[in-house]
Order: sequence, then C-alpha cells, then structure tokens
Amino acid sequence: MDSRSPIRRRPLRGRTATACSECQRRKKKCNRQWPCDHCQNRKISHLCEFGPHKGARQPVESEASSMNDSQQTIEPLVSDTQSPLSLEDCCSAVNELSYVDSDVFRVLQASATIQPTTKPTKALSIPNHVLQALRTVPPRPYTDSLVKNFFNLVNYHYCILHQPHFMTQYTKWWSTRPELRGSPSCSDISFTCLVLRICSNSTQFLTPSDIHRFESELGESVSVLGANYNTTAQTLSDYLPSGSGGLSNAQQLFLAATWSKSEGDFVSSWHQLAAAVRHAQEIGSSRLIHKHSSQESSITTFWTGIHNDSSSDEMTEIERELRRRLWCALWTWDRFMVGIFNRAAIIQSNEPIPLPNPKLDQTLDDPEIPSIVLTKVLENQLTSQLYDDSQKDADLDAKLALVENFIDRLPCVFRLKGADERWDTKHPRLVVQRLQLHTACYMAQMILLRPTVLDIERCDPDRLSYIIDLSLKCMDVSRKLFDACVPQHAKYFMVTFAPFDNASFLSSIIIKAGRKRQVPRRIEVIAAIGQAIYMCNKLREFTKLGATTWTILKALASKLKLDASEKTDLQQIGQMGNASSSTGSSFPELGIAHEEPLVHQPGSMSDLVDIPQSDWGVWGPLEPPAQVDLGILDGMWDWNGLGLGDMGSN
Repeated sequence: MDSRSPIRRRPLRGRTATACSECQRRKKKCNRQWPCDHCQNRKISHLCEFGPHKGARQPVESEASSMNDSQQTIEPLVSDTQSPLSLEDCCSAVNELSYVDSDVFRVLQASATIQPTTKPTKALSIPNHVLQALRTVPPRPYTDSLVKNFFNLVNYHYCILHQPHFMTQYTKWWSTRPELRGSPSCSDISFTCLVLRICSNSTQFLTPSDIHRFESELGESVSVLGANYNTTAQTLSDYLPSGSGGLSNAQQLFLAATWSKSEGDFVSSWHQLAAAVRHAQEIGSSRLIHKHSSQESSITTFWTGIHNDSSSDEMTEIERELRRRLWCALWTWDRFMVGIFNRAAIIQSNEPIPLPNPKLDQTLDDPEIPSIVLTKVLENQLTSQLYDDSQKDADLDAKLALVENFIDRLPCVFRLKGADERWDTKHPRLVVQRLQLHTACYMAQMILLRPTVLDIERCDPDRLSYIIDLSLKCMDVSRKLFDACVPQHAKYFMVTFAPFDNASFLSSIIIKAGRKRQVPRRIEVIAAIGQAIYMCNKLREFTKLGATTWTILKALASKLKLDASEKTDLQQIGQMGNASSSTGSSFPELGIAHEEPLVHQPGSMSDLVDIPQSDWGVWGPLEPPAQVDLGILDGMWDWNGLGLGDMGSN
C-alpha cells in the first residue's frame, strides 16, 4: 500500500457520561442517581446534572423518515403567482391556532426541529409605570429577610420552590438588576414578580420581632406592605405577554393565588389558580422550524407543557423537578376546590405525571427526616386515587376503604396514632405538616360522606354515627392545628377553614334533625360547634376569612334548637374555648369514644329554645346576613335549607 495514501480511520463514537457534572468536575465516583450521593452530602442537589459529553454523536434520523422524505412530494396548494408558505409559517399558524398535540398536523414534523415559541430573553419596550413597578422591590436587607422567612415558615405549606436553586437565581438577579438599564426581558420581569410574590406571602407569616422591625423602619404595617408588594407584582404580571416568562411566571401566579387565599379572597384565588394552570400548560409549547441541514432534525409533539413532563435533553433535572412540584400543587389544589367548593375542574385530565422527588431536600447525614415536599406528594397520591377513572363507578364503602388504607400506610412520622415525634423540636414544620395531612385525610372522607346525610330523616343510624364520629375527630385535629399555628401561621387558610367546615356540617345535622331525629353524641357536637366559634372569633384579629366564618357560624348557631343548659354551654365554649359544661363537669375529649350514652337529648322537646341573634355577649352583635360577602363559600352549603337564604348571593 502506498505510504502516501491517507489512512482511513473509523469515526470515534461519542461516550455517554457516567457521572453527573459535579462528580466529573471533582473527579468523584458517582452513583448515577438523581440527586447523587455526593451532591446530596454537599447540599448542592440542584447542581446535579447528567448529560452526554461534548463528543457524543448526534441522533441519526430514522431510515423510515429518510425514505419518506426522499419519496414523498407535496403539491403546492397555491397559485403560481403566490409565494408558497414556508414550513416555518405553517407551523407558526398551527401554533397560533392553539392546537394541542394534534395527530392531524404531525406530518409537519418530518423535516423540522423544535424551537421554543417564547423568547424569554427578548427585551421589551417598557412603559414608565412598569419601570416604576420594577424599582419598588424593597431594599436588599429587607428583601433578604423576607425571602429567608418565606423559606423558613411559608414554603413548606406548598413546596413549589427549592431554596438552593432559587437562591442561585436570586443572587444573580441582584447582581444584574436589568430594570435599572431600562431594557428588562420577559424572564427578568417574571422573576421580579416572583420575588415580590415571595415578599407579599412572607409578610403574612412574620415573627413578632420581624413585624416590629419592618413596621418601625419602613413606616407601614406589614399588612399594607404585603398588599403593596402583591399589587406591584400584579402590575408587572399583567404587562407580561401571554405564555412568556417561563417557569418563574407560573410560580409567581401560583403564589398570587396563595396570597389571596390567605387573605380570605377565595374568588380571586380561584381565578389566579386558573391563570397559573393555563400558563403552566403552555410552558414548553413548541413550534416546528425548518432546518436547512438534513443532518439535524428532531420530532416531538406540538405541545410539551409542564403537565406532559417533557423529557427533552435540553431540560435539566432540577428544572424538571420544579415543574413536577408546581404541577403536583396545582392539581391537588384544583381537586380540593372541586370537592369542597363545588367548583368546575380547571384541569380536566386525570393523567398522572411523575411525582416530585423527596430526595432533593434530604441529606445522607439524617435521611430519616422527611423531605418538606413529602406531605404534598402524599396529598397528591390520595387525591389521585380518589379521582382516578377506575373509581368513577366505585361505591361509597370502597372509596372510604381506600382512604382508610391510605391512612394506615402513612409514614411513621405522619401516623394518626403513635407518630414518631423525635424530630418535632428541631423541625417544628413537621408538627404543622402532620396535622395538615391528618386534616386533609379526614376532610377527604367528609367530602365522600356529606351527600349521604342531606336527607337526615332517611340516613342510616350507623352511617350517621360514623359521620359524626369522623367530624369530631377532624375537629379535634383542627383545634391542635389552631394551637400550633396561631398567631404566626394564623393566615394559613386551613387553620380557619377546617374548623369552620366541620362546625357548619355539624350545625346542619342538628338543624335538619330538629325534633324528628336524635343526634348521636349531641353534647360533643355542641361542644365542637362552640370550639369552632371560639377559634374563628380569635382568628378575626388576623384574617378576613376568620371574620366571615365567625359571622356565618353565629348565624347557624342562632338556628339551633337547644335547651337552656346546652345554650349556656355553647356560649361559654364559644367565648372561652374551654370544653367545660354549665354543670362544672368537663366535656369528653372530641373525637374519642366514651362509655357514656352516645345520644344526649333534652328532657323534652318543649325545652328546646332558639338562641336570639342579639344574645351573644362578648361575641358581639350579629351582622345582617345580607351584608356578609361569602364569596366562594356561597357554593359550599344549601343556605336556604338551613334557614339562611339571605346569607348567600341572590
């Protein structure tokens, strides 16, 4: 062979990385799990990423696709005098029509690659009022304090953000402050919105010392500061074009809903939840762009929103994880609104996506401590099972058994009985999360059982006793949640809503039963109603929802037929919160079975009396029902059937 002839070498194959980026950088052995052990130990799970080496081969176009491209010709449907539409224009038109993963238009994918429809880095021409809103972020020392407080006391209620990942972005955001240059991009504005939403949510959960500091140094009450931050964020959010801003925009829309819910504005919260869902469904939506190079092409669907859990190689593991966390929270909350408030489902599909990974927040030093996201994963699992298509035709007992089985299999830290409490002192959020999860389990059962007692006269006695026992247990957990959360977490909506919902349910049983039906455990039912009135009365100091629910419970109590001693007991508990009767003996502990007769009735039906609306002592005068703004609570109960027809909307 001629020595001058070139030697032909086979092209080298690209190697797939066998370690995450951090282990490669530090030359450590990686266990190839996400997050890997080394990243978990160093508390940099958000930096743990896997991907091919730079020399990896590009994917080869399939033989079938190449054959189709070589054989298929498409006759133009335009005249010779018109310029035919390019593939880019066709795909853009399909995208503008909002087709979602349509099989009809997949033929356009054969010779195209995917590019995002949104351009988050595009600078916008910003009007002055928006620029002014961008500059109203609190000075950094106060913003840092609010962000720190958010991750310490607020984020674990919903778990849509991961602190290390957010702090990386937050530090970079402060170093650039693009709004000072007058040309911020959509992503810059959406992240500023997210920071402001975090600040507004954080003001609802400040410690007393922080409240004093902010009010004395900034000259405004924390409630006014929170409202201002939220209003400013809304100004920026309204300016963003639809579908822009990426994941941070969906996150800030979600936090807008949580802020409104904590303020008792459930209607605004529901609409903001819908906006967050719609934006989340658009994240990753794609249009097909023709590539002149035949060596590079890819095929995907037209719509790869957050709910589809796209497995794009361009998406990092931490971004995919944050998408899953957000969608988990959105889906669970939407189903809660369906079950409790009879609202139409915003998310129509029950198709599940992979749940968040709790390992992201754990360290190998103490792996037994539950991740902050674990309760959200458990709530989502329970809700998914109840709303699964296979449960549509299941009878009531089967669904109740499903919930009971779920409760029996809770992790030891969250068990109903004999929970492992050894980490409670070091991690107080476990106490709140445990009680929150117990409340959610009881309320899931109550949602299933509530329709069975609408016709109280025909309700099976055993079923009625079971429902009342369940409601009393839920009220007991609600009081523990109240004691654990007030005053600092008083604005967390479940603290107010859980006792109110149970007391409304128990009041409706007594009202509907009237003189025709005995109510099991009547003395405990009255004590539970009094406890709820007491809790809502205390919560009036902190939230509008407390004032609204307190007014409703007073109106319901005025419709109860009680004898003189029951009336005295109800008023005493409602004022003082302690479960002691007018005879000096203590009421049984709520939710616990007792040896005394389960049915307590007045000596005679003639002893039953109404509680006048004016006879409420320190509870204050009852507002006229027509003045009560029920908002979304209007859809919860049959107020006409309870004799409160003027309370709801006309």
